[in-house]
Amino acid sequence: MSPTRKDLGQYFTPPEIIRFIYDMIDFQPHWRVMDPACGDGGFLREAIQRGCTNVTGIDIDPGVVRQARCHLAGARIHCADGLQYKYDTFDLVIGNPPFRNQHRALYSETVKHSLCKEVNFPADRSIPLEVLFLAKFIALARPSGKVAIILPTGVFANSRLRFVREYLIEQCTLHAVVQLPPGAFRHTQAHTCILHLTRTPSSVHHQVFLAVVGRDLRRSLDRVLSTWRAKEIGG
Repeated sequence: MSPTRKDLGQYFTPPEIIRFIYDMIDFQPHWRVMDPACGDGGFLREAIQRGCTNVTGIDIDPGVVRQARCHLAGARIHCADGLQYKYDTFDLVIGNPPFRNQHRALYSETVKHSLCKEVNFPADRSIPLEVLFLAKFIALARPSGKVAIILPTGVFANSRLRFVREYLIEQCTLHAVVQLPPGAFRHTQAHTCILHLTRTPSSVHHQVFLAVVGRDLRRSLDRVLSTWRAKEIGG
């Protein structure tokens, strides 16, 4: 029996959240875009709809890969473990990777040491699946490339993952952390955040935009985006 979406830790992202992320990062259609855990291709579809012609997606689930290939003409969609992709770098790495640790056996464990080496994470400890994907997203971004990723809030609060936050502060420019409400994804009450960063060290006085999205998802996302844009204009 093939694994279910729940087994794979897949909770596909609502379109309004995808549009919000693309608006927040000031997407440019000439960018080369990668989603290493693309599911049915929602994030890639939005890039294409905004004029992008260079999109690549990877997913381990053959069923959703078939869907993505049917609906995303011109996109390069590969059925593989996204953690093992090493062949290129991109202007934007974007997506909502799986994070159900109890199902990590469905994904490659053998790449852990090489992946940690790519981004200088310690490989001598247990690392949650979502952190491995965060490392891969960063590794796939070119220098000064952008990353936009949805992660469990534990990445930002769990004391065992302090090394991840230290790495992000030292090696990346964090632009925004936006907390999504429970219930933002169907079939789960998971607590999640959007992380927006650039793969380059930040300046000394750099500030990070923090926001919380309310349960009225569309209206609250619009308010957060307006506040973000006002911050960007005002510096």
